Amino acid sequence: MSTESTLPKSAGTVVVGAGCVGCSAAYHLAERGREDVVVLDRGPLFETGGSTSHAPGLVFQTAGGKMMTRMAAYTRELYTDLDSYRMSGGIEVAYTEDRWNFLKRKREWGQSYGLDGGDLLSPESVAEHAPQIDESVIHGGYYLPTDGKAHAVDASRAMAERASELAGHEFYGNTLVTDVETVDGAVQAVVTDQGRIACDDLLVATNIWGPLFGDMVDRDIPLVPCSHQYLVSDPIDDLAGAEREIEQPMLRHQDYSLYFRQHGDSYGVGSYNHEPLLVDPEDIYGPEKLDDLGLEYPSLREFTATHFYENTH
Repeated sequence: MSTESTLPKSAGTVVVGAGCVGCSAAYHLAERGREDVVVLDRGPLFETGGSTSHAPGLVFQTAGGKMMTRMAAYTRELYTDLDSYRMSGGIEVAYTEDRWNFLKRKREWGQSYGLDGGDLLSPESVAEHAPQIDESVIHGGYYLPTDGKAHAVDASRAMAERASELAGHEFYGNTLVTDVETVDGAVQAVVTDQGRIACDDLLVATNIWGPLFGDMVDRDIPLVPCSHQYLVSDPIDDLAGAEREIEQPMLRHQDYSLYFRQHGDSYGVGSYNHEPLLVDPEDIYGPEKLDDLGLEYPSLREFTATHFYENTH
């Protein structure tokens, strides 16, 4: 990890974005022997202000395809090794008979893709894991005990430290990229408010700000940021005295595109059951704007009941 305040004049590879994607890229490049990598971020390391800083972090490993399932399982293994994963288990409940039949197939997918320990639970067993659930309105649930919560900021920091140890990669926060110099379509240098870095390769890991970065080099980055509804409840009596952030399994209610996770004595609820709420990347708060407004995350907005309660499917 670099402790220098002055940027290097050159690097083989510059990675822009020090969230979990940028730090993962640096770590895996280091594992494969790539040296001379510099990672930049406009925010402070490693709570940089993007999705890594505020995403709820649920890891449900069973997907409809082998590649996505194995990627999720690898992430769980890696983050566990990085001491950045809480293996709380995950349950997807079935509100309809069709969903229950689907979960039976999903369990078989997981088994065929190498996930061990998946089980189909009766409504009563689901309620034993999460007493807040009304067992009388569900058909059952699919439970995988190795699902859980990823601590993305901790994982980013740990991957950055390993990348530095393995290959001497350097990380710089509070560094805003203002331009990218190119010749005949090839990257020559990255210009920042802290100096210029000549480089051979550039990797963009700026997520929701990606389209703005593409504008610098006249390239379309096909990404559209969207708002997402997430709330944290008031304290719940059933969770009073919780000693850890997460003690109950993560929950999914896919019939209504909802997910849930414990926050100590409260519950977090996320919903995708609303119309797409597109956001212009220029309207997303950066670190400097957050300070001006006294906010912690770029995601904080007033609650909109219309988009939370009026279902789209």
